[in-house]
Order: sequence, then C-alpha cells, then structure tokens
Amino acid sequence: MRADTFRYKDADGTIKPGGTWYFFDSDKFFNAELLHKEEIVQVLSSAVPASSASESSPSIVLPFYPGLIYSGPGVFFSVNGKEYEMTEASRSALEEAVKSDAAISWRYSPGRARKYGVGAQAADAGSSITVRILDTKAQVVPDISFSVELK
Repeated sequence: MRADTFRYKDADGTIKPGGTWYFFDSDKFFNAELLHKEEIVQVLSSAVPASSASESSPSIVLPFYPGLIYSGPGVFFSVNGKEYEMTEASRSALEEAVKSDAAISWRYSPGRARKYGVGAQAADAGSSITVRILDTKAQVVPDISFSVELK
C-alpha cells in the first residue's frame, strides 16, 4: 500500500489537505503475492537453453503455490505420482487435482521444449511459458498472468 495526501477544493476555491488516503498497488500485489513472478523468472533463467538441451538434460522444478499453473512447451505436472504434459488432453486431470486440492508438482524440461521447436532458430519468437492463477473451481482468473520467453 502507498500513502498519499488527499486534497480537496473548498467552497471558496482553495485547495486544502484532507488527510491521508491509502492506495493498494494491485500490480505489485499480483506479481509478488499471487504469481511469484520474480522467483519464477529466476528459476526459469537458470534452465539450460533449449537450443543446447538434449533429452537427458535435467528438468527443473518450478515453484508451486496453490492455484498457480504453467503452460508452454516443455512444461509438465505430476499428480499422485502420475506425470502429464501440460496440454489440452490433460486438462481434466489438472482440473480434478485443483478441485480436490491434491498436491501438484510442476517441472520444465528444456529437452522436451526442444522437441516442440524451442531454440531451433536464433530469432525464435513466441516460445514462452505462461503463468496463470486458477480459482478453486479450476477456472482461470482473467487478466492475472505473465509469460517468460524461453531461450
């Protein structure tokens, strides 16, 4: 929150201080508290670039917080010991896990991302991981997301 002095114009037209008002910085809150943007960007920037990754390149564990989901090439999740690619085909498994409050772990594999063409060209654009928030009914919360470009 940030404090700011409220001012008002009285009947004779002079501007007077009206006390302190507090404003909520929603972008800062969403990025730090809901999306954990700084931590996620740091983790993904430490990954082996997909252009030099092989299938045996280690995958990295992505931070998990309730409601946080990842999508993009090379992203997969595990629920009850079973692994799923983050695709439309696995959406029902993800929704069921979120609704039942099951433990979900997320990983990013540069080797898998390379299979999808990430890092194939020097000017590779459009290959990114998007981070979003789901509500307790497994519905995406609109307008609260960010993307990290993959190398």
